[in-house]
Amino acid sequence: MKGWFAGLIGFVIVIGVLVIAYVTQGTWEAAARNRIPVYDSMSALTYQGPADKAPQPAFGLRTGDTVRVLWDLRRDGARLCYLRVADGRRGWSSCNELQPINGVRVD
Repeated sequence: MKGWFAGLIGFVIVIGVLVIAYVTQGTWEAAARNRIPVYDSMSALTYQGPADKAPQPAFGLRTGDTVRVLWDLRRDGARLCYLRVADGRRGWSSCNELQPINGVRVD
């Protein structure tokens, strides 16, 4: 009976480590190169309609602010980042205005 329980505990630990690795995979830290607007949605970031109907940014980053990039993707030739700031707010911004920290290179 003890061998079965030890095996179960080992299995749970392995699954836990795999889940943590999956959740943190692909994230990287970056600093803002300039002032950057951050939008609530990807569609707001990529809006291409009339300027008077353009969505307003949810918040902005100042030069040097650090963020954790949770996802990055290419859409219509642009590189977009879904990011989280230190106070927990999240949003979409252009990856082009972010400088990777700790030597992570962004194509």
